[in-house]
Order: sequence, then structure tokens, then C-alpha cells
Amino acid sequence: AKKAALRDELRQARARASEEEDAVAREELAWRHELASMASLSEARWQELAERLQEERADLLQQVAVCEAGYAAAAERERAADEREARLEQDALEACVARAGGLGGGPGWELAEARRQGQEEATRWRGLAERMEAELEDARVAVAAQAAQCEELIGQR
Repeated sequence: AKKAALRDELRQARARASEEEDAVAREELAWRHELASMASLSEARWQELAERLQEERADLLQQVAVCEAGYAAAAERERAADEREARLEQDALEACVARAGGLGGGPGWELAEARRQGQEEATRWRGLAERMEAELEDARVAVAAQAAQCEELIGQR
């Protein structure tokens, strides 16, 4: 669900970027029509305005690319965190299965020792899970920051 939401946010950012690019193109076309209709406007001034518009368009496209890269990086971090979580769950399951098999197999194996080891193992897995949750939260914060930056850039238009 997290990945789907992140993918949806990325698609929305790309759609907004496409809309913004279309708006810039429409604005550029409007400027060109307005400039062409103004006979008194000198060719040098027209060229200056056209260059400024092209520079602003290039800057906007660069900012959109940065936003998309940020979304992609955050999505990759979340995917990697999901993979680590799945590996940790699998390792915990394997450790439990191994421990259950060892309880009855070795001479002198004591239940108290098995409980102690189980508690140590559980503590270790909880610590790993907490670190992973922190990484996921960092990824969410990064995505939110990138989204805010994109919204701000789009709003500046």
C-alpha cells in the first residue's frame, strides 16, 4: 500500500510536471503572439523576452526533474526497506523453527536457556524493526518534502 501510494504520488508529480510544461508552452505561444502583434516592439526586445522565457522554461524543467529524481529515490528507499523487513521476518521465522527443532534434540538442553535465548533474539529483532521503521519514516518525510517543493515550484508559475 505504501509503494502504491508512493507510485501514485510520483505519477501525480509527473502529471503536474507535464501540465506545467504544457502551461509554459502555452504561455510561450501567447507571448510570441503578443510580441508579434506589437509592431512597435523592437526585434532586440523581442529576442530578449524570448530568451528570458526559454531560460525560465529550462529552469522549471530542471526543477521538475529534481522533484522526479527525489520521488524516485524515496520510492527506492522504501522498496529497499520493505525488502529488509521481509528478510528480517524470514530470518526470525527460520530462527524460531531452528530453535524449536533444537529444544528436543540436544542432551541437557534446558527450557530456561531456550527462553533466555528467545528473549535475546526477540529483543534483537525488535531493535532491527525499530531501525527499519525509522528508515521508512525518513523516506516518508523525504517524499513529503519533495512533494511540497514540487507544489511550491508549480505555485510559483
